[in-house]
Amino acid sequence: MASVLLEVQVVTPGAYVRQTDAAYGMGWESIAMVATGADDLYSATVPTELMVHRNLVRYRVLAEDAVGNAVTLPYEDDPSANRAFFVYDGVPAWSGSPDPGKAPKRTFTSEEMSVLPVYHLVADNADVERSQYNRGSEEVRFLGTMVYEGRVYDHVEFRVRGEFSTYQSGKNKWKFFFNRGNNFRARDNYGIAYPGGFRVMNFTACASPWVPANRGMSGLDETTAFRLQALAGVPSPKMHHLHFRVIDEAEETPSSDQYGGDLWGLYLSQETPDGRMLNRLG
Repeated sequence: MASVLLEVQVVTPGAYVRQTDAAYGMGWESIAMVATGADDLYSATVPTELMVHRNLVRYRVLAEDAVGNAVTLPYEDDPSANRAFFVYDGVPAWSGSPDPGKAPKRTFTSEEMSVLPVYHLVADNADVERSQYNRGSEEVRFLGTMVYEGRVYDHVEFRVRGEFSTYQSGKNKWKFFFNRGNNFRARDNYGIAYPGGFRVMNFTACASPWVPANRGMSGLDETTAFRLQALAGVPSPKMHHLHFRVIDEAEETPSSDQYGGDLWGLYLSQETPDGRMLNRLG
């Protein structure tokens, strides 16, 4: 090899870069990779200043041999376009009140906030707002990055879910579409991986949009119904609870706004009734 380069692009919180943005083609830093002397392996060290909490670091490899043949990895036909890793120091504590300004706050420790699996969506703030609160964007897909168990799913699509219940209660449902060859590796409530992963992932909001008294049911109505169906031998999707966070702003936990920052709260993932579910059920 004449040269092997690692190219990295840092996406800082609140400054998301979509694959379709002109900025995606800019701002890549090249780092020379050196041969390790064994099995044609090459390595590079990423500068420590890039390793900042909540940073998304994209990377790709450019290699060229002595006669000018060159290749970029991932390949051009890979819809993921690059690989990436996520820098994260752990879920912070959170304080909130059921009636801000009147009822006292309660603080939940980092350990309490980490009981459920944590899913991160990294996206543009305007896209998140349009998706979740603008009726004109109900069928529009936006680009973002999903992170779970240290694995990055870059350039995935997301949109709001629902029919008549959409935009009724302020907390909406989500739908995510993952790239070919990079299915989402989800786990159920018992930590068991879904075979084949998810090509499409559905979030329910754990809240009733129609009956305010039931808005705190945490999805127990749906999970109980599906579980009873499964016990009766009826093919039914599995569901699991999760802690959802969205990184679309620079500040992670604003002290002046308990509803601001990354925390979006409790959600419920519902298995998509597709071929993967049929395979799981035999």
